[in-house]
Amino acid sequence: MWTLWVALATAQNSVDDPTPWQDAAAAMPNGPAGCWEVVGEVAYGHDVGRWVRAQGDAVVYGRLVDGVWSTMTVHNAGHRTEDRNGLATTVYAHDHAVIPLFGFVEGGSIAISNKQVQVEISPDGNEPKNFLRSVLNSFSDAVEVATVRWDEGRAGRELNATRKAVKGNGWVDVSAFFPSGGTVPTELDVTAPTIPFGISRVSDATMSLRTVNGPTPGLPKAEAYRIEGKIFGLIPVSLRQTIRYRSVLPCAPSTPAAAQEPVVPPPPVVAPEPEIAPEILVVPEGQGVQETTTGTSPHSG
Repeated sequence: MWTLWVALATAQNSVDDPTPWQDAAAAMPNGPAGCWEVVGEVAYGHDVGRWVRAQGDAVVYGRLVDGVWSTMTVHNAGHRTEDRNGLATTVYAHDHAVIPLFGFVEGGSIAISNKQVQVEISPDGNEPKNFLRSVLNSFSDAVEVATVRWDEGRAGRELNATRKAVKGNGWVDVSAFFPSGGTVPTELDVTAPTIPFGISRVSDATMSLRTVNGPTPGLPKAEAYRIEGKIFGLIPVSLRQTIRYRSVLPCAPSTPAAAQEPVVPPPPVVAPEPEIAPEILVVPEGQGVQETTTGTSPHSG
């Protein structure tokens, strides 16, 4: 990506080339390296004019392998709709596609319902897609103007970048925060202005990512997006989704396949020996009676 940049002095009066920070911010949606078992709580909503007003909650869990969702399962916890008269209804057998901002989805298609339905991995060889990056590239050009400054109050570096909107006169803003001057961001925000798309237009769009500031960089903490616009210039549309990641743990180690060993025939079955009655030994008088038992004796124990 060709970059135009303006360098600003930090608190230490040094000049930062923003390119490394831009690259780190661009890599944040990729998700963490390695294999992770992820559990998150989802809240979503979508409105279309006065006809559709819906919102709901769900629980999503799956596996992220080097940033790719290899599995994903969603349990719907209630889909609530409200008609134009204000009558509310809640249903649980509702299909709702959860598309995360963190990580990549292979094949570009997800089939999810209130039951345990896995991500549909398309076999057509499509490259995995990241939703945030796809939206950003469709909204703006690749040319980016960026600045980096030290935020004394928050004790970290702040990246601010702008990209020209594909249509109209607006700019798409991208900001990221690097705590303690580190090289891995914990916050990423994308804000888009009004952008016309033929007979429709996006009037406001925001996407946000948050990661855990801990020893393992890049672990997802929360994400959210909101896209609002109008169809035919008249009908308002709103799409919203928030995911709060409650658990991100390393995948359990898989058990290696047992090595191939030569097949050894089982030993022959030997018939059990018949039970032997206890043997009574007679000893001289005064020394008592001693029993040695090779089977079961009523006097044993």
